[in-house]
Amino acid sequence: MAKKKKKPQRKQGHPAKVNANVMSLAHAKVKRGLDALTPDYVRWYEQTYQGTGAVEMDLMAVRDSLSFYADLVGLDSVTDFDPQAIVAIVHGLVEREEHREDQKHLGMILSEAWISYSLFLEESGLWKHHARELEMLREGLHSTQFSFNGGPGIGGILEEEAELSTEEREAAAKAQFDAMPVVALGHAMAAWVAQSPERRWNSKNPKPFIQSALQELEASIPSGITGDRREIIMGYVFMSLAMAGVLSLDFGQPQLMENAEGFVSAEGDVGLGATYLLVRSMVQLLIATPEEGNEEADEVWDLTLGWLTAAQDGEPHLVAEDRYPDRSEEVWAKAHARMREMIDLGIVESGDYYTVPPMVQTILADLEDEELGPEDDEESLYGDAADWEEEELFRPARTEPYTGKVLQLKLGLRDTKPPIWRRVLVPMDLHLGDLHDIIQAAFDWDNTHLHIFRTGLYDGTSYGADIPELEVDVDETAALVSGVLKAEKDRLEYSYDFGDDWRVRIDVEKVLDGDGEFLPRCTGGRRFSPLENSGGTEGWDAKMDIIRDAGHPEHEEVQEWLADTYFEIPDPAEFTIESVNERLMEEF
Repeated sequence: MAKKKKKPQRKQGHPAKVNANVMSLAHAKVKRGLDALTPDYVRWYEQTYQGTGAVEMDLMAVRDSLSFYADLVGLDSVTDFDPQAIVAIVHGLVEREEHREDQKHLGMILSEAWISYSLFLEESGLWKHHARELEMLREGLHSTQFSFNGGPGIGGILEEEAELSTEEREAAAKAQFDAMPVVALGHAMAAWVAQSPERRWNSKNPKPFIQSALQELEASIPSGITGDRREIIMGYVFMSLAMAGVLSLDFGQPQLMENAEGFVSAEGDVGLGATYLLVRSMVQLLIATPEEGNEEADEVWDLTLGWLTAAQDGEPHLVAEDRYPDRSEEVWAKAHARMREMIDLGIVESGDYYTVPPMVQTILADLEDEELGPEDDEESLYGDAADWEEEELFRPARTEPYTGKVLQLKLGLRDTKPPIWRRVLVPMDLHLGDLHDIIQAAFDWDNTHLHIFRTGLYDGTSYGADIPELEVDVDETAALVSGVLKAEKDRLEYSYDFGDDWRVRIDVEKVLDGDGEFLPRCTGGRRFSPLENSGGTEGWDAKMDIIRDAGHPEHEEVQEWLADTYFEIPDPAEFTIESVNERLMEEF
């Protein structure tokens, strides 16, 4: 079976895509949320930049990085997120690329996409928090973009000294990492994930997963970390492994990535880079900005961050120094407790003064340059899951099984030989915008192009999205499926991506009674669906002929294009009802 690859190595197309062909519920929510914003974003983009050149790629990049964010901490809205965590995720995605040129290219795409999206949110009034947060996001992204545009790489993590070779600098970095209990804990968790493939991560309710890890990895947790903080620290380590590219969270199933082996050995650019990102993410989470309105937490945070900054500047704080008169005993004690916790993890050094290892000095300077300080704390990670709504953002979930009339539709992709088609059961109370989503799921497309419905091949009433870029007779969300497709042999035409010109013939085969089962659902189909952006049916067929002919002069070029879409060479006969229904369940 053809499978999408887990590690991105794009030079074009979807630059930040990190997940496979079946979206999780969280990913579906992100997709739907951005779909709803797309018309407004396109209008804003055109007015701001006098054109729509990169708007499509920008939205793809934002969608894919928000999907990664949703896997880590959950996401209720595509307009409400932690800006500084986004910067960290962008940095982590870019660091996954093995080659410097790929890092530079991906860093530029992601940074520019998020800078534009953040400006759109701010100027359109969709951002409900302080504008300074988005300014910090953009500053952080500018820093990230610079660092992969000629800034220091992994070889520059330690200050370069003329008398030290690259091997000696890497050995010094490895020695520091090996001495950190947090790195050993990361190694233990990565090994546990590899040995426990049945474990599943749920960003809405992470406690069961983390508590299982606590039980199994008891011996790896520093003894000084006790009580509720054990669970928090374990959650932070897991999140940091994902940010470092050691773990993936495809479909909520934690899996080791390709650089996990290098991470465990902490050798070479890949291993050192992943270890550096693990420690960096841990520091970032441990110095998280507390929630607004919690004065005591603000004071604790202010003290700990001040002591870390002093250590970075070479003027460390004396551990036994008298309490500042403007700080209460409770705040003073909690701040020292946080510092002892970082000592237990190896992030702060033990001694008469609060000092930090050279690697942590570099990390603190890195975070300071990007003005990082994610606002995630214990409550935001482990808040009451019952208070977090599970329902989808823009399509209300059914509270009762559908029992009305059901259309059995055959979706036939035109101009394909042998024919490519899908059979789906569709409730008659859905609108044509929903039918568009069903077709996208049926053919595993990404909804990144314009589309239109028409009651005839070239004439008749047209239905589509109500946006300036598309002239249609009727808004598709105002037209029920039952108003267009009513009886057997009724037909509707669907066109998608007016460049590649994918055309689907929609035929009513039967009108059935609802059976109380999940709807919409797929009941049949044939053959693998062509990939988007492949040149339409003729272009797809030509590419498949070329990829199977190693002597063809364009073989290498098509092979690279296919690799950029994360697919192995597809089997043209491949089709499974289950994969379509998984996508439909996530969408509906």
